[in-house]
Amino acid sequence: MKIKRFVAQDMRQALRMVREALGEDAVILSNKTVDGGVELTAAIDLVDNISSDTVDQRIPSQSRAAARVNRTGDTDRPRQQDDALEDMRREMHNLRRWMQAELSGMSWYDLGQRAPHSQQLLSQLMALGVNAELARRLCERVRDIEDIEQAWRKALYFLASEIRICETDVLEQGGVIALVGPTGVGKTTTIAKMAARYALRHGHRSVALITTDSFRIGARDQLQTYARILNVPVRTATTPEEMDESLNLLGDRRLILVDTAGMAAAHERVADQ
Repeated sequence: MKIKRFVAQDMRQALRMVREALGEDAVILSNKTVDGGVELTAAIDLVDNISSDTVDQRIPSQSRAAARVNRTGDTDRPRQQDDALEDMRREMHNLRRWMQAELSGMSWYDLGQRAPHSQQLLSQLMALGVNAELARRLCERVRDIEDIEQAWRKALYFLASEIRICETDVLEQGGVIALVGPTGVGKTTTIAKMAARYALRHGHRSVALITTDSFRIGARDQLQTYARILNVPVRTATTPEEMDESLNLLGDRRLILVDTAGMAAAHERVADQ
């Protein structure tokens, strides 16, 4: 695999440089805004080319038919290695298609011409995990603001207004509440705060905790520490059966807070949780 970095004034120019240097099969690995433009990191899979060149050099005087026979013998690899290479090619192809669709839909160049700081805002918003279309819409709403810091704060304000929140007070209503989201956003800490507030209002015998996180090191210990401080029960449930059992055992509690494993919204295990 050949990896190369490109710096240009805008995204269109950078993509053109990638195509000229690496060809149409190049894969965009990353992109970011830098001083004076954008920076792309691209790669090209050279496995097929290297294999072909090596065979031709070893048997220059043989016919194409003989070369194909020798290539089969000389490059005989284990089945697992071939499958791994094929999976890598497929993944790189899918990544390339996704990046092209994202960049095309965002119209980097046009947006950058209208508001120079919009490209930086787009990068910052997408770094937060904001959908590309939503990020572009937010930048359109603040493109008339010249100060980048003010534009960023306004974009975050508009982003917050797009987020749907629960209108009912769960600390009054109670029930079974599960917190789901990426790693590091504060699910476990939020559960501890909610449990503490509920225990102060209604007593520690009215609240309980459940954790389904079997991935993060120390996740259970952290929640058990909070439970010990608040003097509330905590159970672990890693299967639907264990969850049903835990809910039945804690059925007398007015509020049950469930801590889940951290993962991205697009991860298939989120739906399972």
